[in-house]
Amino acid sequence: MLALAPDILLLDEPTNHLDLDSVEWLEDFVRSYPGTVLVISHDRRFLDRVATRIIELEGGMLKSYSGNYSAYQQKKAAEVLAHQRAFEKQQVHIQKTEDYIRRFKAGIKSKQARGRQLQLERLERLEDRTPERRLRARGMRINQTSGDEVLLVEGVSKSYHGRILLRDIDLRLHRGEKIALIGPNGSGKTTLLKIISRQVQPDAGDIKLGSRVQMALFTQEHEDLHPEHTVLEEIILTFDLTLEEARSALGGMLFSADEVLKKVGDLSGGELGRLAFLKVMLSGANLLLLDEPTNHLDIPSCLAVETMLRNYPGTVLLVSHDRFFIDQVAERVVAIEDGRIEYYWGDYSYYHEKKMAREQELAAAGRESAKKAPGPDRRQREAEKERLRIQRRLEREIEALEQSIFAAESRKTELEAEMSDPATYSNDEKALLCSREYEQVKTALVQQYKRWEDLQEALQPLAEGKG
Repeated sequence: MLALAPDILLLDEPTNHLDLDSVEWLEDFVRSYPGTVLVISHDRRFLDRVATRIIELEGGMLKSYSGNYSAYQQKKAAEVLAHQRAFEKQQVHIQKTEDYIRRFKAGIKSKQARGRQLQLERLERLEDRTPERRLRARGMRINQTSGDEVLLVEGVSKSYHGRILLRDIDLRLHRGEKIALIGPNGSGKTTLLKIISRQVQPDAGDIKLGSRVQMALFTQEHEDLHPEHTVLEEIILTFDLTLEEARSALGGMLFSADEVLKKVGDLSGGELGRLAFLKVMLSGANLLLLDEPTNHLDIPSCLAVETMLRNYPGTVLLVSHDRFFIDQVAERVVAIEDGRIEYYWGDYSYYHEKKMAREQELAAAGRESAKKAPGPDRRQREAEKERLRIQRRLEREIEALEQSIFAAESRKTELEAEMSDPATYSNDEKALLCSREYEQVKTALVQQYKRWEDLQEALQPLAEGKG
């Protein structure tokens, strides 16, 4: 699709299932895209970086707000407050007028009362804008408090089909910590969570849980849900709750009286996520392992989950590509990089700042090392490791770009054949469509070849060990 460089791009949750590097690449692409982009997304940082206008769909109506998502939030909050004040003021006026009419409609001031009645009938009444049904934050209890040391991961390694995924991983969690585990797709984040939860056996290493630790796991695939159960049965058969308590808990997660009778196998992605998160909440566990808990949730639901996790008294280890979510919940970031982990004592914004500073520092150190040709040391090894990582990323992007170029060149050849066909140029409409698409493909190819040349230029010094 991108190879054709269309005038309008329609993107529906484009950041779902992308790793953080890919999301940031997509942000740069969308920001520099010359055409129009209409995107549906619950990724608030993505919207802040790429959007110039927010269109809100609420109550079956569309309303436009200039600016990015943060600007929309401010304008929306001011708008809601102003409307609520105007509504309350009007209600006071209506109440006073109705009281006057009741008091004087049959007395000496009946003429004035009738006049006020006519005024009320002509009054354009403001609506009481009751917010749409949304997920509300609620307290998450734990059955018991764990010991101070909650989890100890020592020397864990794991390989699949000869490829080393995790190499000698050490990780320690203390009571009350909330840690985000990040890394590229395929780096082993989900595998590490499954090793910790005993669903996958490591090739080497050990997992130790602390005293009184109770663990709950939220997975992307929701394997612990039973498709043949109704939503209500999923809760009743898992937890010691009365029917009323189960319905109340489900209602808090936006499952209405009728919806609790739906089969789990018929639920949407968002509904499955809400049901799975409710089971985590009701478990009373004091250690939560969460793999992409906000996938398929709308923004108000993400806000509710953030609030619940911030106030949760237990320990959290989460995987997420939602940078805003990580900033709101995590106190520490653990990044899986080339099979090993690096610690960052702050949220995602802190991690990103340190990562950028380190990349600049390593690049400068690499250039200086190449000039002075010093002996091998730790700094040089780190610079070499970073050079190889950037080189691999560029090589992957070049490979994907070459595939797009091949597809565009093939389409260009097809269009040239079509335009030379007498059946095409004898049909004005078809000829016009072919001509337009041909020009779009040519434009896309020019841009892609330019990008390919830029990438090759960036890759060359890295391949020669000079980056």
